[in-house]
Amino acid sequence: LIGTKFHIKEKLAISFFGIRGIGSFFYLAFALSTTYFPLEKELWSLVSFIVLISIIIHGITASPVMHKIESELPNETGEDPAKDNV
Repeated sequence: LIGTKFHIKEKLAISFFGIRGIGSFFYLAFALSTTYFPLEKELWSLVSFIVLISIIIHGITASPVMHKIESELPNETGEDPAKDNV
């Protein structure tokens, strides 16, 4: 996101809600294909649980966070969003 014109609040939201789950599965699969782990099933269970919790947390928080960012940042025309509520 470096070099983009996004506001810092938008960058923070994007980095918080970014793609992580599929990356976790990919990296675990890669690690397990290159070396032996005695607790392979437990690792898959742990990563799956963490991704599931992440999906739930993101699902609960995404809409309120995006609405807050939308209400605080100027719209594309440069107008103050507070004026729209008058």
